[in-house]
Amino acid sequence: EICARLQTQDRALHLVGLCSDGKIHSDIQHLPELLAVAARQRVPRVWIHAITDGRDVSDGTAMTYLRQVIEMAARCESARIASVTGRAYALDKAGNHELTEAAGVAIADGNGCPVKTVDEAVHTSQRGDEWVTPCVVVGDTGAALAPVADGDAVMFFNFRSDRIQQLADFLV
Repeated sequence: EICARLQTQDRALHLVGLCSDGKIHSDIQHLPELLAVAARQRVPRVWIHAITDGRDVSDGTAMTYLRQVIEMAARCESARIASVTGRAYALDKAGNHELTEAAGVAIADGNGCPVKTVDEAVHTSQRGDEWVTPCVVVGDTGAALAPVADGDAVMFFNFRSDRIQQLADFLV
């Protein structure tokens, strides 16, 4: 129903989740299934808000997983990465709302460290994949590609809700 509404109203789907195969909070293999559904339903735009790991999988593997996400998105013509954020920000478990807010405004408003590529985003961290600064992918004009707009839908693809809950609450 959500995809049908997005298609008829020319709105975007925003997919937010941890991009790794650690299988503690998520599994990156859920993403191609979601992208395939969006493609079959002809959702006009699918924006991926990737969360890098570095805890459930080896640190230094973020680009490996992000390359997989880029390949998955390429199979769904309307999908693209819109933001990249480390799990320390997006999946904060200590109740540090400043970290969550930084991730949330990057996703919702397109306000974060501007980058042209996901490679640039990964290199914003001085402390590993977990601490990738909330980054937004920008176009040629320097504006964020995909802030969440009225009528868009946001879906989380972590299968555990405990860590993502603080971010979900912020985005409501």
